[in-house]
Amino acid sequence: MARRDQTLYRDESDKMLGGVCSGIAQYFDVDTNLVRVAFVVLAAFGGGGVLGYLILWAILDPKPAADPLPPVTPEPEIVLNEPDPMTQNRTPSTQPVETAPTEGDPVGETPPAG
Repeated sequence: MARRDQTLYRDESDKMLGGVCSGIAQYFDVDTNLVRVAFVVLAAFGGGGVLGYLILWAILDPKPAADPLPPVTPEPEIVLNEPDPMTQNRTPSTQPVETAPTEGDPVGETPPAG
């Protein structure tokens, strides 16, 4: 027989009345409904089920809440073949490109009107 390293608690997450039957079922690794039927049968034949249930309800501690898991931090996303940011979203320019003045071009002068 395997050694039990667990404690008998009332399981308030799966309860009908006080969680006693659910706690006993988890402790003995049986179906909760079987334990509930056993208490009803004991109650029908002499009332021992009701008295036993009330005593266990009074002396058993509620099952402690499980510690929540620590928050998971997402791992950084690795992107392979990332496009070059210098050429990304680049559209052809419609503006004329200014060129450097050549010989004979007046620099800083306004062209004659007309």
